[in-house]
Amino acid sequence: MIEGYKMVLGDKEYTIPALSLKQVRTMKDELANLRAAHGGDPDALNNGLMVVLAAMQRNYPDMTLDLLEDVIDLDNYKSVVLAVMGQSGMIERKPAQGEIPA
Repeated sequence: MIEGYKMVLGDKEYTIPALSLKQVRTMKDELANLRAAHGGDPDALNNGLMVVLAAMQRNYPDMTLDLLEDVIDLDNYKSVVLAVMGQSGMIERKPAQGEIPA
């Protein structure tokens, strides 16, 4: 298990790791769009989901986009995206309420 932020999504606790360098290289467009996005733009939401999915598949290879869409909602979306971005060193952040720091 790769270290990361522990978060409860749905009814299960997950450890959300940083993106690997390979993932950062291959997802540069999604990451650039995610940084530029504001609000609930569907394209920005999809970019965020793809970035989170890539990070989570490092610890949970069976994680699918369908499952991720079931456990992430508009209430926890921002915290999950920030966890990945923070773990990956792309932003400086403090854990949100309910998160357990790595």
